[in-house]
Amino acid sequence: MTGVMILFLMLVSPIAYTQDMIPAALMPLMYPNPLFYMIMLYRDTIILGEIPLDLLGIFTLISLTTFFSGYYVFNRLKSLFADYV
Repeated sequence: MTGVMILFLMLVSPIAYTQDMIPAALMPLMYPNPLFYMIMLYRDTIILGEIPLDLLGIFTLISLTTFFSGYYVFNRLKSLFADYV
């Protein structure tokens, strides 16, 4: 499941195309993709020389949510990890 999800995210990420090339009907598929924000941040910073604060804020929120969710799950299942590792 994880492999398929990562492959899907890579295929719909704007690596070989810009945000302007994405049709408006497909933009709602880009918003839940965390790679979209990271790639757009790198592209705007390197090519345009500016940091878009709205994309940075959204990416930071996604990153912190993922981190704290993982921390919570790990702490809840810490005792089970010792049995399987």
